[in-house]
Amino acid sequence: MRVPQADGTLVALPVGADDALMPSLLTLSDVMGTGHHAAVAARVTPGASVAVVVDAAVGLGAIGRVGVPEHDTTPTSIAFWKNASRSGGPAPVRAYIDELLPDVLEGRIEPGRVFDRTGTLDEVPDGYRAMNDRDVLKFQIAF
Repeated sequence: MRVPQADGTLVALPVGADDALMPSLLTLSDVMGTGHHAAVAARVTPGASVAVVVDAAVGLGAIGRVGVPEHDTTPTSIAFWKNASRSGGPAPVRAYIDELLPDVLEGRIEPGRVFDRTGTLDEVPDGYRAMNDRDVLKFQIAF
């Protein structure tokens, strides 16, 4: 099998496929990497207070509004008056794996706890339906 760009996209792990860390390691290429990117894009620093509002792993590149609205009917928000900014975009999760991997391997974080249902490949449609219905947070395929 030929895997184009394998040197830049695949990561060799020092664990076996049945290792207890596998669920947490899987999140590095998905939800953990995306959440980390959100914190990077928002310039979150240690000790900062943040609010997270999300329904999927999507982002928006930035929104900028300047000037004072001319009419009373122009939509504004608290963020506008405080010169707050928004930032984000598609998460380059592969770029974060080397940074996040030691925290998982050394047990400092356990992002695999996000998986609250495991099933077979045949159960994937039901798993996605359950996520859509908000009965499941994240579905994982058992290997």
